[in-house]
Amino acid sequence: MVLTQVLPTWVPEVVGSYKQDDLAQNRIGELLLLPNGIPDWGYKNGMLKYKGMLYIDCTGEIREKLTKALHSSKLGGHFGIQASYIKAKSLCYWPTVLNDFIEVTLCCDVCRRRMDEHNQYPRLLQPLPEPQYSWSHITMNFIKGLPKSQEKEVILVVVDRFTKSAHFLESAIPIQLL
Repeated sequence: MVLTQVLPTWVPEVVGSYKQDDLAQNRIGELLLLPNGIPDWGYKNGMLKYKGMLYIDCTGEIREKLTKALHSSKLGGHFGIQASYIKAKSLCYWPTVLNDFIEVTLCCDVCRRRMDEHNQYPRLLQPLPEPQYSWSHITMNFIKGLPKSQEKEVILVVVDRFTKSAHFLESAIPIQLL
């Protein structure tokens, strides 16, 4: 029986980056001497793992590429700091993972525009001024999407706010502004 393991194309690049990372070199050396000597760490098939997640070099370009790829993936990207961090935390580990996702998300133009939309808190509603006499303040609204009746399909509703009387004006001209 043959077992095949499918690995992403970037995993060999990560494994190669361990040569420049002091923490990775120390952990690999310790794990080769005592395989169960360091809690939460493991080394198998050339891959260094922390709590079952692939360890990524702290200083390399791979971390930056991976951070940007996870943050802006076509399948569920640009969902903010927390969602990107949770996605990354389930796959891989490096000591500054949260700070890196905060930095990438805050610098991301798409996320910044979305944050601006969500962070504009609505103001408190202010009451309209009370009218002093009839027809000094009116409200208008269109009712559209009605079936045609005598070639008319739109109704303009005009309401006097002082007397609460309403006038309904029919119109044959379709309103396209709404």
